[in-house]
Amino acid sequence: MWKAVLDARLVLQKGLCRRIGNGVSTSIWFDPWVPSSNRTPIPLKDVSYGVAWANQFLLPDKRWNVSMEPHETSLHLFWNCAFAKAIWFTVGWGIRTDLVQVTNWQLWTEWFLPDCNRPPNVTFYKFMTTTLCIVEEIWKERNKRVHGEIESDIIKVITLIRHKNEDHMLVSTKNLTDVLTWSPPPASWLCCNSNVAISSTGCMLAAVFRDEFSNIVSITTSRALFTEPLLAEAHAVCLVAEYAANMGLNRVLFQSDNLGVVKEFRNSESPIADFRLQVAKSRFQKSCTNLLEWDINHISRKCNFLVHNIAKWAVFKNVEGSLKPSELDGSVMDDLVEWDPGSRSNGSGAMV
Repeated sequence: MWKAVLDARLVLQKGLCRRIGNGVSTSIWFDPWVPSSNRTPIPLKDVSYGVAWANQFLLPDKRWNVSMEPHETSLHLFWNCAFAKAIWFTVGWGIRTDLVQVTNWQLWTEWFLPDCNRPPNVTFYKFMTTTLCIVEEIWKERNKRVHGEIESDIIKVITLIRHKNEDHMLVSTKNLTDVLTWSPPPASWLCCNSNVAISSTGCMLAAVFRDEFSNIVSITTSRALFTEPLLAEAHAVCLVAEYAANMGLNRVLFQSDNLGVVKEFRNSESPIADFRLQVAKSRFQKSCTNLLEWDINHISRKCNFLVHNIAKWAVFKNVEGSLKPSELDGSVMDDLVEWDPGSRSNGSGAMV
């Protein structure tokens, strides 16, 4: 029997993992002590550098010292590590942390105080609000990795940061910022504004896609039977989400002037607050799974007239489908002025 055990020893050793007691005799580099497919860690530096024994990772009460990493200062974690660099660059400002050479947070703060060192049109207050959101999400992700939990997709983390930032700004101002001019989306994104024109017999849904240079990429309209504004606006957003997915777009910023729809669609993981939007919300979320990144913001009607005008024009002209800007009246193509069809009517009822 013992001979059989000895013969099987080499096979067993391939799957055995050392159990850590006091850790004094377990080498972190040469002994199989990590319970994973790679039980013996591969050093990134000379094995004589820094820690060498498992007990150096233990606290006096034998708990793991998860914060032992000598390079994990707060500045490294939230600014210099690879994950932080990706967040700061991708969150919408394109900040390259390697170009801001600072050694502590005091110098970091002094660097970003002048307007010239921050992204254009970003106040220091807004910059710091976003910073707090970034720090919170990086810390959560760091803890997930330390404790062996499932890591979050970086795109999901970035989306959470954007939503948290917007929520913080709403709390501080107690209302939505009344945006009076339409602004183009970040580089590599498309902005899609949607709206509706409602008549007594139904509605016309409309959507306009524009790029980072404010160029109109696509215009589309579609008829629907909704006469209740909330449902019509919700399904207008669904229309553009489906259209974006069918176009093979990667990054889309949706904008609607219906605050109820925006709040419901933005909180993708929360329970439905308005049962009337349950079907529309599910439809929207399904389409967004085909996008690499997306976000949805509220925009004031004062600067969303372009797409509303297109919906009204489509009802008046009795057309739907894809449209070219050249097909539309010049007075329709205005974000800040509502188009007036005059006293002419196509018999479908008043439009709102």
